[in-house]
Amino acid sequence: MIARFLAFLWNLARFAPSEAFGLRFGSAASILVTFLTIVFFLVGVGLVVVGVDLDAADRWLDAQGGWLAAAGTILFKGVLAAVLLVCLIVATSPLTDRRNPDGPGGCMVVAAIAVGYFCAVGLFWT
Repeated sequence: MIARFLAFLWNLARFAPSEAFGLRFGSAASILVTFLTIVFFLVGVGLVVVGVDLDAADRWLDAQGGWLAAAGTILFKGVLAAVLLVCLIVATSPLTDRRNPDGPGGCMVVAAIAVGYFCAVGLFWT
């Protein structure tokens, strides 16, 4: 049911994309901005209807900002580590699995090395 509602909101955003932030009308970025605006607006309306003061919620989020930022950083670095592991497996598969006829080609290995480089930079040097 939630997926259908989100699909409805996505179709609504595709029907009326935004030109905010200098985005080209009808581009994927403008549709995404419109979708996120609709979602956050509905979340805000829902919170107000339930009786939550948005200023109090903002103050609470500011007070919890330290551990939320740390949790987000840990989660993000975990995703980077998982992607880096997959890139290492793909990049080394021509050496470790030579008899597999369905192994990745040269372009896929180069792409895995490039993506792995950016993941390593984000994981270890930021």
